[in-house]
Amino acid sequence: MFLLPFNEYLSVYTKSARKQKVHTDLVSVTNNVDVTTTDLSVCRSIPASDFPGLVDGFRAVVEALKEVCQDFVSKKAVFGAFPNAVTQLKEDLRDLAASLVALEQAIVGLAPDNLKSQVQDLSDEANAAIAAAQAAF
Repeated sequence: MFLLPFNEYLSVYTKSARKQKVHTDLVSVTNNVDVTTTDLSVCRSIPASDFPGLVDGFRAVVEALKEVCQDFVSKKAVFGAFPNAVTQLKEDLRDLAASLVALEQAIVGLAPDNLKSQVQDLSDEANAAIAAAQAAF
């Protein structure tokens, strides 16, 4: 039986945990986006007074997404140590991008005209973060 020295084992375990954290973060953000989209899809209308809060919530999702994407890129060397890790995380990013488009469309479909551009700008920021993370690999 082959046993790794403790330091090597710890290094592999730490790298695996980092990869798993980024995967978990991406899936978590995607799930939250999907839940919000589902909630919005049953709405026929939302009072205009509620939209600033909705846009703020979308902004928070975009900020979380940007952090996860930056984390993904910053740990590029870690992911190289695991077969299929980059592929899995790129798939996570594609799923998140698709979910984000659905959320953006749901918000824009209900938003007053004066807030649609804010939603589009935030969506553009999120798409740029995803594209940068995908391009890094």
